Amino acid sequence: MLAELRMTMDEPPHFNELCRQVGCVVLQAQLIESTLAAYLATSLRLEKSEAMTQVQAALESANRQTMGTLMQNIRKQFPLPPGIDDRIWKLKDERNWLVHRLHRENESVIFLQDQSEHVFRRIEAIACEISSVMTELNTIGDTLMSKHGFDLLEVRNLAVENLKAVTANKCRTSLKK
Repeated sequence: MLAELRMTMDEPPHFNELCRQVGCVVLQAQLIESTLAAYLATSLRLEKSEAMTQVQAALESANRQTMGTLMQNIRKQFPLPPGIDDRIWKLKDERNWLVHRLHRENESVIFLQDQSEHVFRRIEAIACEISSVMTELNTIGDTLMSKHGFDLLEVRNLAVENLKAVTANKCRTSLKK
């Protein structure tokens, strides 16, 4: 029956919103991965006083790792508090469901709007949890930086300047094409 629906139905009215929310949450999950990679590299520099070349190499390596591998490495080297650690593992599982199993486990949701509400609620819950975890990771990062004598306002201002530079560079690059 669903195969027939696929062949005969136009795009359902809720399809674009479903795709938008899935895409948004996947990108938010990537921010968690990037933050974990930065935490690992920053901890190497601050906690173990590794040379910047080693830290840069560690960051490049960490940025290629999956969330699960990052978390395993963090657990071994610079453990996060247990509550946040558990929440990140659960987020990883939810992200994997979203990316790998959403369609398989809820095939009709894509085609039948009246059956999609539970999926939209689950996606929203994932997004809320990602936001909450990011806030907690920021606090952990701030604590780490403060512990080593960094001025948090100065660090934030530098981060904003770097983000602006990266964004401007990407915009200039895309305009040249």
